[in-house]
Amino acid sequence: APRYPPQASLCLNCEDSSSGVIIRDMMRDFLSFAQDRYQLRQTYPPPTLYTRIVKEACRDLQFNTATQTQIENYKHQMGIPQDLTSTKNVLSVGFHVRRGNKLLKEARAYTAREYVEKMWSVLTIANNKNDNNNGTIHMKMPPIQYCFVASDDYKAVEEMKTALKAHPHVSCTVQTLTTPHETGFNESYPNSGIHFLSQLDILMDTSFFIGTFNSNVGSLVSVLRACSQGPKDREHYSRSYGVDEDEWFIYPKTVSPG
Repeated sequence: APRYPPQASLCLNCEDSSSGVIIRDMMRDFLSFAQDRYQLRQTYPPPTLYTRIVKEACRDLQFNTATQTQIENYKHQMGIPQDLTSTKNVLSVGFHVRRGNKLLKEARAYTAREYVEKMWSVLTIANNKNDNNNGTIHMKMPPIQYCFVASDDYKAVEEMKTALKAHPHVSCTVQTLTTPHETGFNESYPNSGIHFLSQLDILMDTSFFIGTFNSNVGSLVSVLRACSQGPKDREHYSRSYGVDEDEWFIYPKTVSPG
């Protein structure tokens, strides 16, 4: 099988790599690797592209020990509850909401309501939800306890809080690493590298992921989630879903970390 580009493997597995280097190599080389070797779009169940990238990503795209320690410390510092991703008994949903300059040419702005409606439709199917004659909703899964919102724009977090609160069947606690001063991706922000990687780490481990498949983050997270999700949790790209597309694909000619 083709090997992942060696520079990315070196950066992600060596102990002295900086966060910025990891981000650039992870996103740029991930895309060039996939686009050079496989056709761009795949349906589910996934044939060559998704399954082979998962196999190689789970082997080569793992955080090194020093970076994982920084991530855990940063999440603790930012007040992220440990049980958000550490237990199968807690139902959590991770959202990646694109905003900022990514909406100029690459994609339209999907509303917070669209993300929430996508989440509920996914949970409905996964839960085999049904209404009896008196309209009672029977839930087999536990209620959603945490909703984690990853974005480079704090306004998106506020929009998601409003949309989640307005949904009649959702009462999750909203968590985020996004701070009020963030209005778009900026590498000059303090801790921008470890901040971004910490968001990835959480999105990889939530019970469900809702994002956009035409986003580099969405494509990458849906691959890396297969490394930590159990065999029963691997339906539909390890419980990864797009508000823009139902099927996973690599979006061509895009190499920035958004």
